[in-house]
Amino acid sequence: MSFMDSKFSKWGEVETAVLSQSLAKRFARVMLAAVLAASFLPVAAFADTGGDSELKGIKGKTDPIFWYEITSYQNLTERSSYDWSWEKDGETGAITVTETDDPSRVTVTGTEIGSVILKVSGGDLDEETIRIKIRKRTVRLSSSYGEKIYDGTPLTVTGINEDGEGWISADRDRVKYTMTGSQTNAGESDNTFDVEFPSDSEEYFKEHYAITISYAPLNVAQRPVTLTSASGSKEYDGEPLTNDDVIVGGTGWVDGQGATYSFTGSQKIVGSSENAFECIPNEGT
Repeated sequence: MSFMDSKFSKWGEVETAVLSQSLAKRFARVMLAAVLAASFLPVAAFADTGGDSELKGIKGKTDPIFWYEITSYQNLTERSSYDWSWEKDGETGAITVTETDDPSRVTVTGTEIGSVILKVSGGDLDEETIRIKIRKRTVRLSSSYGEKIYDGTPLTVTGINEDGEGWISADRDRVKYTMTGSQTNAGESDNTFDVEFPSDSEEYFKEHYAITISYAPLNVAQRPVTLTSASGSKEYDGEPLTNDDVIVGGTGWVDGQGATYSFTGSQKIVGSSENAFECIPNEGT
């Protein structure tokens, strides 16, 4: 920046200072930019009413509310009276509006899927509105995980986990679950289940709920069984030394199951060898 003319006192103070024309223009632009920047500070907006103040409009959740979710709405405009109403925004959508002790506040319950417009008027002021979308309730159903060591009996796990917005209370007892998952042999399979709706209400449930189903696994681990042949000893007598006994260890055979053993182990001369045998599982083992 430059000054066209400046006079200083002996103490170094500016006595007169005349801004150059270019400096004055720059200063004006800087000040103008600051004014514009200040004018673009964000303000809160609560509704699609076109209001320019955070003290106007309807405050509340717009998208989404879920079917039969109860949500609070408040008109922030100071009216002498509050008249609440609503209309469909399209062909579908419905709500119930319930007044509260505070006339500026109501609760809304979405009773049909779709879109509605909540309105408030009164007090010789313009009507204000807010658009509300009512969505399907999400219901996530899943089975539980199960595991065990093979014991010859089926592994089943009952009980269904519910997550999401869930069923409304009037529908919860109308939905039936039937477990179909079962795993008997060693291995893994899905813990499946069926969801049954009343025969006359299946379309109703499909229209009002977004349902997802997932299956946890059923895992049957192999049963550990250890088979050890028995040992034996004797003085040499020219006859083969054998021992047909088997020691069963680990968790052992399941009741009613087992095996037969065919021994090949034999020691005739002085020395030692393994008492080898073959395991032949019984039928169904």
